[in-house]
Amino acid sequence: MTARWRASAAALLALLLPSSAALAQEAPKEQPPATAKPAPEKPATDKAAPKVPVQSPVAKKKPAEEKKAVSIEMSVTATSPDPPWLLRIENTSDVPVRIPADSRLLHFDLKASKGGTKKCAPPKGLVPKDFDQKRELFLKPGEVYEEEIDPRMYCFGDTTDFLRPGTKLTPHFGFGKSWGAPKEPFVAQSTDDLAPNTPLKSVSGLEFTLPPVPSPPPAPGAAPGAPGTNGPKPVGEMGSGIDTPGAKPAPGPAPKPAPAPTSAGGTAPAGSPQTPAPGPEGDAPTDGQPAQPAIVDKNAGHLDVFVSRLIDASAPRDIVLTVRAKNEGKRKLAAVLRGRMLHFHVEEVGADNRTLRNVDCTHQNAGHGIATEMISQVGPGKEVSIPLSISEICPRGTFPKPGLYRITPKLDTAQEGEVLKHDPWLGQALARQSALVRLATAKDGYYYASPRSGPKNLPPNTLMVAGEQLPTPGTRPEQQAPAEPKKPPPKKPAPEPVQLPPPGGEPT
Repeated sequence: MTARWRASAAALLALLLPSSAALAQEAPKEQPPATAKPAPEKPATDKAAPKVPVQSPVAKKKPAEEKKAVSIEMSVTATSPDPPWLLRIENTSDVPVRIPADSRLLHFDLKASKGGTKKCAPPKGLVPKDFDQKRELFLKPGEVYEEEIDPRMYCFGDTTDFLRPGTKLTPHFGFGKSWGAPKEPFVAQSTDDLAPNTPLKSVSGLEFTLPPVPSPPPAPGAAPGAPGTNGPKPVGEMGSGIDTPGAKPAPGPAPKPAPAPTSAGGTAPAGSPQTPAPGPEGDAPTDGQPAQPAIVDKNAGHLDVFVSRLIDASAPRDIVLTVRAKNEGKRKLAAVLRGRMLHFHVEEVGADNRTLRNVDCTHQNAGHGIATEMISQVGPGKEVSIPLSISEICPRGTFPKPGLYRITPKLDTAQEGEVLKHDPWLGQALARQSALVRLATAKDGYYYASPRSGPKNLPPNTLMVAGEQLPTPGTRPEQQAPAEPKKPPPKKPAPEPVQLPPPGGEPT
């Protein structure tokens, strides 16, 4: 069996080997005939071009209309360093604009000859953060808005004394600058939504220099003075209360006139040729000899009252006045000083530095028994300070609106009780100067009247509306000219009474 299997396997192998060898050999490549020409190469231009998508026609956009900012012109005019100054806003656009007629949005860059650049601005509590609708005003092309302002409302404190001739100021009006597109509130905006005008956030005016104080005109009929005596007077410190030029002096006790002696008959008036003119108090006149003046002890101790010149307060309750009583004599004195001995005269100051109204604040200074331990000795040149809150002394409504107020203290030391045994200083003393208070907030608003506009060529400090002359905005209603009273309508005649017939009779 083994030999048979071996023979069949050898025969099978002999059949398979020739077919596998033939498959392993590669078939020779077909060679082109020698007479065949090579096919010509296609040019590169015959390649297929890429397909371009077909687009629909697009309408051309119109060029955007060029936008320009609305144009207003703001300026401040100062005829002297003293108030009032004039704020003027003019619409120089060809479209009506809406503005805030509000001087609280005004501030200055102050350049002094010495001291560099300083900022003059109202207190933060007074400046509106948004557009005040009550101060909304529409200006036609060419119309203006004017308002008188007090520079001490802006330059207060350290900058008040820089308000002198030669100082340069640049006014700015508005809500400040914003990054990117302007956002409300605006200081000038067109009234037409379709108008291509960009609103303004703020506007600046031209720099101006403070001129010297003009000299007062000479009295009629007065002779000209010596050379060099008619020049302008030196400028006083701004904001110094009653020392400010044009301010109203604080009221004080008027001196009592001396009684005039009468003649022998008692019928001739004092000062007539038959009656000798009253002389100063002193020794009585002798026959043929003039009256001797009274002796004045200039070394005796006496008190003078002083107060801070400028006070900045955010509300009426924050007005704290420190009154200083100083012994200006050469000898010491005994004194009892209490807050109830002080009285205050408060004046509301307008933009032109005039008094709009005044209030007297008086403590209940009734008679009190003063203990001996409460007496203090005040040496020559020494002083005693009394801090007081004005709102605790003055009645409600003394400070109704933000603004400037002038406060003048008066000391009255008239007392009775045990203190009289020590011979204290008794008398009255009015402060040498007033305190100027800048108040930021109060119960009422900053303005008393609504804003008004007028034509471009109106007279200075005058606002005209519909041909009617109006007071400058900011004045109190009672300061305006009273209107003519209306005539009452004519009375109708009373109907005639009907006469009734007598009882039992016929009507007549």
